[in-house]
Amino acid sequence: MFKNELLIKYMEFGHLALEVKVETFLITKLQKEFKISLTEAQILIANILIMFILVFK
Repeated sequence: MFKNELLIKYMEFGHLALEVKVETFLITKLQKEFKISLTEAQILIANILIMFILVFK
């Protein structure tokens, strides 16, 4: 049982790491494309994610 819990935690961590990579890539891409600051890009991606969540809620 302990082994399964560790495997689940490891998989969750891997999934989280992948999400961070994707988010970092998108923020960097937005910054370059729109020539905006890091803060503005983070706010933009947050708003996009909120709209996405609300659409599929």
